[in-house]
Amino acid sequence: MLIYTEIWPPFNYLDDNGNIVGAATDVVRALMNEANVQYSIEIMPWSRAFAKVQGQPNSLIYSIYYTNERAPLFHWLCPMFHSKGVGLFKLRSRKDLQLVSLDDAKSYLIGTIRGGFSREYLIAQGFSEQTNLLISSDEEANVRQLFSRRVDLIIQSPESIAYRLKKWGWLPIKLSRYWTPLIIKNVKFAWPLTANLIPF
Repeated sequence: MLIYTEIWPPFNYLDDNGNIVGAATDVVRALMNEANVQYSIEIMPWSRAFAKVQGQPNSLIYSIYYTNERAPLFHWLCPMFHSKGVGLFKLRSRKDLQLVSLDDAKSYLIGTIRGGFSREYLIAQGFSEQTNLLISSDEEANVRQLFSRRVDLIIQSPESIAYRLKKWGWLPIKLSRYWTPLIIKNVKFAWPLTANLIPF
């Protein structure tokens, strides 16, 4: 069984020895071991993992948001855990940046990842890569771009951004979070393990 994931701490990431670890990875390993299934986990950028699992029979992908658009693409197995959702984050020092609604964010450049749920959602809400979205291959690049002021906002889960800031020794008090209910409206707060299985 081939299993694909991305670097998305604290759910799935590489430890100092290059091992794939994290809360979601622990669940996946326990499920595979309990089922006595031989498997290997590969970590790669999200858009590549998402494309590979759709073209590879007998494969799985985790951690993945369940959305109405993605529902028919997979056999959804189990909620792995609950998240606090996603939010827009800005540097606290950016006093000029004030949001009341998601539409207000269209005046700013937002860092998001290629093929990710947040990119899909923002495009559906009228955002555009030509005007207000900067697409990266991974979330760490977005955090670095926020702190270097290459983007005005990033969209991430609070668990993930807290992990990254701690890892780099950056203070979370340097960020302000804007919750936008529309961003999480159609998302079930679980990361299901998905299977693209060949019928026998």
